[in-house]
Amino acid sequence: FLVPELTLKTVGSSANKIALVATSDDLVSASVKPKCWWDVAAAACLMTERGYKLTDLQGRDLIFKGEICNVNGIIAAPPAVYDALYDLLPRDVTAGYV
Repeated sequence: FLVPELTLKTVGSSANKIALVATSDDLVSASVKPKCWWDVAAAACLMTERGYKLTDLQGRDLIFKGEICNVNGIIAAPPAVYDALYDLLPRDVTAGYV
């Protein structure tokens, strides 16, 4: 999974990163910072349509409702590499800020 050719880049918003993953065969994205569900909902739709996995850092599906920001980080990846990426990331992000 982590090959010597691995390149890390910052590309802007979480929604942009997730959309890039959804439209590629060789990208993954992860964020350890809390997110607001409304900031990633549209990109999450792209991931679902592609059959890719998008979860919070605990591996839970995102819940797209509520008045608070409630997404504890993001993992976005093709199914074949999701588990390897999941195993690399911390679980202790606290979301729920207003």
